[in-house]
This record gives sequence, C-alpha cells and structure tokens, in this order.
Amino acid sequence: SSVLQYLYYLSQIGIAMSPLSNNSLFLGYNQNPFLEYFQRGLCVSLSTDDPLQFHFTRFTFDT
Repeated sequence: SSVLQYLYYLSQIGIAMSPLSNNSLFLGYNQNPFLEYFQRGLCVSLSTDDPLQFHFTRFTFDT
C-alpha cells in the first residue's frame, strides 16, 4: 500500500528483493516492483533468496 511505502520511506527501513526467485516462483521480471520502489526513494537492495536453489551459472557453490 502507499501508506506502508511512505512509512518505509520515512524510516528508511531496508527492503531486500529477490527477483530471480520471485520470477521462478510467482512474479515475472516485468512485474517486479524493485525499480518502482527505487525510483520512489525506498531503501531497496537486490538479494538472493536461496542461492543453492536459484542460481543461473555453470559453476557450483561448493568449488
């Protein structure tokens, strides 16, 4: 909601967003609100939800 976003903006509470896992589970890249939140001045960061499940490289995490 807009009120909640405004409260997050005022208090500068960080929001961690995981577009890779969101895309795989329920939300497409074009529907991800990261850019909208960033443009509104919210404190957002890109993060990994579960790097062992949602990775798109040819390298494994155990090497």
